[in-house]
Amino acid sequence: MDHLEIELKFYISDFTDLRNRFLDLGADCIGRRTFEHNGRYETEDGRLLKNHCLLRLRKDRDTTLTFKSPPKEADTRFKIFRELEVRVDDFDAMDAILNALGY
Repeated sequence: MDHLEIELKFYISDFTDLRNRFLDLGADCIGRRTFEHNGRYETEDGRLLKNHCLLRLRKDRDTTLTFKSPPKEADTRFKIFRELEVRVDDFDAMDAILNALGY
């Protein structure tokens, strides 16, 4: 499996209007927002960035370690990355492990 993430981003000038349009179409509002804490890791020589890769530790409701890299075949129409993710139990311990490994 390629584990591809295909991402599209849109500028939203009026969030309330967009929310109301979704509600008018029958969407349900679960009414909760989550703050994310993201740590981005890099080698001393900047190898990840040079290779268009990302190593990230994210904490929101869960803690997730993510590695993103370019796909085998480029696509200029969309932002596409190969994405590998794993949930971890302890943000601080994973952060310490990554730092001990030199990231």
